[in-house]
Amino acid sequence: MGRGKGYTLPMEIKKLFFPRTVCALCGQEIHQDAPLCSDCRKKINQLRRPAEIMGDLVKGHAVFLYRSEIKTLILDFKYRDQRHLKDLFVAEILGLYEEMEMAFETVIPVPDARERRWLRGFNPSLSLARGLAKATGTPLSEKLVTRVRNTRPLKEIPLAERRDHVRGAFSASNPRAFRRGLLIDDIYTTGATVEAVGLALYEAGFEELVFLAVASNY
Repeated sequence: MGRGKGYTLPMEIKKLFFPRTVCALCGQEIHQDAPLCSDCRKKINQLRRPAEIMGDLVKGHAVFLYRSEIKTLILDFKYRDQRHLKDLFVAEILGLYEEMEMAFETVIPVPDARERRWLRGFNPSLSLARGLAKATGTPLSEKLVTRVRNTRPLKEIPLAERRDHVRGAFSASNPRAFRRGLLIDDIYTTGATVEAVGLALYEAGFEELVFLAVASNY
């Protein structure tokens, strides 16, 4: 007789087939192939942000609101050497990607400043873009956009000044003459960085750009 839809594996079997780990949020021991326990998964699901974000040049989506548990997970990923959380974020972004039912010619990470990349040891946006490109089979354009001017971290800049601060900070090449691109970033706040990158890409010949981010703070 088959198992009912609500059937769950006994803990003894979970321990046999799944390695022991702890929830990335609460630290509770779990035996499942997932970074979060079921309670914490419910908490982050409540932080989903379904509405589309309309920028001046680039529209797109963020999976979550940048609040509480999501903020903790992103900060762990970026600054506390919890890079394995990339898999969780890529899976969430992939869900949005599939819902859009759009075809893109390339996936483009938002470039990180050299100093911040050196301090962290990686570019979070590039890590996410690589994961999404692999999952979708879409070519990754890692070096399509470059920073041509250093900028301060935008969290140090007043909201009203951020667009001016990053204007002209990026340059783009487009040797393969792409027309439709998907920008990937970790956090979307005012959209200043995405808009500046988008402007450089439009000037390089792109005709349509969409962004996907893990979280937005509005």
